[in-house]
Amino acid sequence: MKNLVAITQPDFFPWLGSIEKIAATDTFIFLDHVTNRPNDGLWTKRVKVILNGEPKWLGVSLKKDPEREFVPINEMVIDYENKFQVKHLSSIKQNYGKAPFFKDVFPLVEEVYEAGHTLIAKFNGHFILSLCKKLHISTQVFYSSEMKPASNSNELLIELVKMVNGDAYLHGEGSLDYLNPALWEKENICLVPQKFTHPVYPQFNTKEFQKGLSVIDALMNCGFEQTSALLRRPEDFR
Repeated sequence: MKNLVAITQPDFFPWLGSIEKIAATDTFIFLDHVTNRPNDGLWTKRVKVILNGEPKWLGVSLKKDPEREFVPINEMVIDYENKFQVKHLSSIKQNYGKAPFFKDVFPLVEEVYEAGHTLIAKFNGHFILSLCKKLHISTQVFYSSEMKPASNSNELLIELVKMVNGDAYLHGEGSLDYLNPALWEKENICLVPQKFTHPVYPQFNTKEFQKGLSVIDALMNCGFEQTSALLRRPEDFR
């Protein structure tokens, strides 16, 4: 295994499992050319954080395209009209203001909101790539929309992996429900299960540990260095 690849959509303030997928691979691809409904409950636009001691949704408003029900992720437009960004920053500051690493982490979060990105894929990519630098993640990152693949389904993933000269694909455990191992074996691409185990870390503002939250929660509680130490790297999958 020389080039381990992972592919996921560009999620909004992703959870730790998604960040580990980037950290654990040699090459990572944002799957941003595929279509979805902007008004559906997509991870592209929402995630859970701790608000008032409980996991609550934090969501970005997206504009509905009057001519298309399904829109490519890289064309989904953020709707700032209801000033969600002001509400988000206020909620994060109010609920994490006393977290051990708030002063270190909040400027990174604030920077993304204040960048004024028009497209959600660029908003999410800004945060993820900036975070990768903070977490010492050196994975090479591509956007599928810039690669212009021609396939669909399993063939699409295989095509993308081959386009970056990958010989192994890191996937979530649930992915085997739709992956066809025979197709990957035919292309000499090894399927590698991530088998992510959610780490338990101190959460200053909860009674019981809540997993599956945005990485923002781990960052606020653990800081950049300790969060980086929670993530497995490519050598852990060799």
